[in-house]
Amino acid sequence: MKKNIKHKFQESAGTFMYGRNGMDRLSQFMLYLSLLLLIVSAILFSVSSGSNISATILQYAAVLLLVLGYFRAFSRNLVKRRNENLQYMKIVYPISNWFRSKRQRLKMRKNYKLFTCPTCKTTLRIPKGKGRVCLTCPRCHSKFEGKS
Repeated sequence: MKKNIKHKFQESAGTFMYGRNGMDRLSQFMLYLSLLLLIVSAILFSVSSGSNISATILQYAAVLLLVLGYFRAFSRNLVKRRNENLQYMKIVYPISNWFRSKRQRLKMRKNYKLFTCPTCKTTLRIPKGKGRVCLTCPRCHSKFEGKS
């Protein structure tokens, strides 16, 4: 059976990447940041007449991030790369989780009234239009009133 060129390329790329780290979240972030820095430096070069030192520094930083991102992707030292990615995720996850929770609250705002327990600060969700309700916190069992 004859294999086409695309299949041969995919097969050889798969064998090349076997045992390598691949693109994790930190590598993706580095590549996207390098692309953003290259765009900003191109804008700075086009706006300024002559040489612009800040645009040159941005270009060098972008190339450095690009090289580091690809180095991480093709690295065979999986333990070090996973530890680096874990440290990155420890920083990024709380920030992204905060934005995710704010977006969830914004979506639920139309149909639900959100209350916070005065004792343990747990968020409780009550459907809108129920009037004055007596709420019992499922975590600490304290009772309080609220208007939905």
